[in-house]
Amino acid sequence: GIKNHYLTGVAIGFTNPAAILWWITAGAALIASTNITGVAGFFIGVILWVVSFSVALHYAKTKAEWIYPVVTLVSGVVLLFFSIVLAYNAVTLILK
Repeated sequence: GIKNHYLTGVAIGFTNPAAILWWITAGAALIASTNITGVAGFFIGVILWVVSFSVALHYAKTKAEWIYPVVTLVSGVVLLFFSIVLAYNAVTLILK
């Protein structure tokens, strides 16, 4: 059921190498550079985004089957874009 799909998603999220790398780098820097209110706000924002996006996508998929592949494609393109920007910035910093 839905509970098993949710737990599968959580397990994938926690073991995702990109997520782990993010928390080791940018996440740690964010936590170190702000106070407890900023950290709490960040986590609340992430939780609200993940839950609302997942629920909205689930219900949208039941109403219009074409939405899921479109959201998947757009998400992949956005992730690729930010990956390229991150790589470019890393190379630029290294070559300075």
